[in-house]
Amino acid sequence: MKIQNAQSHARFVPLFHFGLFAICVTTFIMSVINLFDGITSLSILLFLIATALNFSFVFMRMFPLSVQDRLIRSEENFRMYLLTGKLLDPNITIPQIIALRFASDEEFVALAERALKENMSSKQIKQAIKQWRADYARKLMKRRNHFNTDNYHVPSLKFPEGFNVCRIVHHHEHTTPLGSKMCCGLGGGVL
Repeated sequence: MKIQNAQSHARFVPLFHFGLFAICVTTFIMSVINLFDGITSLSILLFLIATALNFSFVFMRMFPLSVQDRLIRSEENFRMYLLTGKLLDPNITIPQIIALRFASDEEFVALAERALKENMSSKQIKQAIKQWRADYARKLMKRRNHFNTDNYHVPSLKFPEGFNVCRIVHHHEHTTPLGSKMCCGLGGGVL
């Protein structure tokens, strides 16, 4: 698996980011040209279909990304709570939190405070990280059976009996340090 760092962590899917995008733009341009050649019911229909295709392309990225942002905020809020007993400052922005997820536990708290105080951009935060905590969980769709949970770091703390812990890692059963069974996955928690 390729090592992730500040320069190599972005993920591109060529068929989606370049192929499908090119098809959407080309279809829209051709429909506009067709519309200017003569307004007919077919040219209007093609223009509406091309417009719908482009809106679909935008929305099929926007909606999951907004859910992903909320999920990252929840994970990092929980991480801050595990490390300090306090939640993240509500004034910290989503782009800052998204960048902070790559910081190791040792530098996470100080870097979060610094990011808020200095109003750091996500790029500045990523460049300030000394120990990069890679996000290999994005590879799950491609390599589901080869996922190594050691690559997805969750602080190993002992929780009091009955403490409800939710971790979103990947669908499998895991034994907590207290011996409880945990179903890791969307909405997972202590069983």
